[in-house]
Amino acid sequence: MRADVGIPAAAWSRPLGEGYEPEPRPRVDQPLIDDGPWAGAPIGGMGAGSIGRTQRGDFARWHLDVGRHRFESIAASQFSLFVARADGSGGRASRAHVLSTIRPPELPSWGFDLPVGAGTYHALYPYAWYDVDWAELPVRVVQRQFSPVIAHNYRESSLPVGVFETTIENRSDEPLTVGLMFSWQNMLGRAGGLDVGGGQRHEAVRRGGLAGVVMSGPGAAAGTAGDGTFALLGVEERGVELSATPLFEVADGAAGLWSDFATDGRLSPIDGSGATDAPSGGPVGGAIAATISLAPGESRTIPFVLAWDVPQAQFATGTRWHRRYTAFHGTSGRNAWALL
Repeated sequence: MRADVGIPAAAWSRPLGEGYEPEPRPRVDQPLIDDGPWAGAPIGGMGAGSIGRTQRGDFARWHLDVGRHRFESIAASQFSLFVARADGSGGRASRAHVLSTIRPPELPSWGFDLPVGAGTYHALYPYAWYDVDWAELPVRVVQRQFSPVIAHNYRESSLPVGVFETTIENRSDEPLTVGLMFSWQNMLGRAGGLDVGGGQRHEAVRRGGLAGVVMSGPGAAAGTAGDGTFALLGVEERGVELSATPLFEVADGAAGLWSDFATDGRLSPIDGSGATDAPSGGPVGGAIAATISLAPGESRTIPFVLAWDVPQAQFATGTRWHRRYTAFHGTSGRNAWALL
């Protein structure tokens, strides 16, 4: 399947979740630079800041603030997989798993059971591939991750977006129902501790052949360099059912979100209901899911997109500049959806 999904032989490879001995360390002692011991190809356009996803499958390298690198593995920002027999019967196929080898204590009900070495991580910038080949799954999963980096094209190459194309192959002899969930913790205002104060507005949206969730920053971040929006987007296609949970709370372990997805591989219908404001007391997130049916031997690719509109870059002196992509998409910080 490696050749089928276009993984180049020249790509750097490592077993999923396998670390290094001795553990890598920063080459400088400045507190502004902390990239941590885990690495991977980042997403994000030129001048837009970047988000690094490691070979464990977690999003952990945060380079959204000018001159400041922070390593923090965010447990709730994940891809998760549900697989069940199409007739609804149980068995080993009827389970949900997070597609990451980390074991975070803050989400005890989630299915963090993917073992180290249950596949291979590949990277050849701007691409990365997560090839999940675990004997416990009746499917093979290969996800291609990239941001647009196009020679001589500074408009699209500046976009703060990450594209995730997940190819799922049914390698069993039975028809399967498969769900893929992309959950995301709203990180806006986190650098200043504002993400726990509430006031973020989250909304499920369906428009122009796309469906997903838009998340704004907390009210306390308004007017600061930490204000903006995130968007999780899926493409409406025949045979793909998109659903969403626009707002979930992380502090309580997000058990409700996981239970909803793990029941049938779906979240709530995207019905155009109004936006929801987050309460205070802890971080919040949003999630989108795509559910498909696969015949024996059939494969299908599900595209998801993460976009963020954080238009201001603030330097240590307090000076602020608008990022490059704002020349084409405006400086309001409310255009994450419109970036695509």
